[in-house]
Amino acid sequence: MQLALAESRANIDEWKASIAQLQNKTSTSLKIMDLMDECTHAIMSDALKRKQLWMKKLEDLKVEGLLALRDVVLATSIEHMAGVDDCKMNLDQIKTSVQEKEAEKKKAVQTGFARKVNDLTRDLDNCHQDRLMYEMKRDMHSSELETLTTKLKSIDSDVATLRPQLELDSLKERYTRFKQAKDQAFEKLNGVLDYSSVSACRYD
Repeated sequence: MQLALAESRANIDEWKASIAQLQNKTSTSLKIMDLMDECTHAIMSDALKRKQLWMKKLEDLKVEGLLALRDVVLATSIEHMAGVDDCKMNLDQIKTSVQEKEAEKKKAVQTGFARKVNDLTRDLDNCHQDRLMYEMKRDMHSSELETLTTKLKSIDSDVATLRPQLELDSLKERYTRFKQAKDQAFEKLNGVLDYSSVSACRYD
């Protein structure tokens, strides 16, 4: 009986030791898992920061690209706006010239100057050809300008989404500065651009 009790006590002590050892192993395993969680969190946090940094860099590059493209679209639009203005100015000159030549031709017909009538008729035909040419060029510039204006609005919308704090100048503002710079350049050359020196009609 005493031997059996002694064996039971020994077994209990052995079980207690095993349980204590298992508890130690469990505690160690839990600590390792906690450390792994901390490492995983640190790695994921670092990866997220790097991702955000690269996303910011990519966004900056995209904005820079959009602004560069915007400058190209604006420059091209300004060329077409200047083209439209030049055509309108030439068409106004042609209209005035036609009115003057028609009045001259009417007088020449009344006075019987046949040669003068022929010359003026030829000049009026030339004015008509010039008018058609400038109308075609004006329409071409206007069509291109309309396409570019639509593209500019799309670019401005993308920039506003990425950088809402940016203040962008308008095409009208850019064109006004262009004309001012052009005028100043001609003034420095001691002469302002004189469209009247360009004949609206051809003369032989």
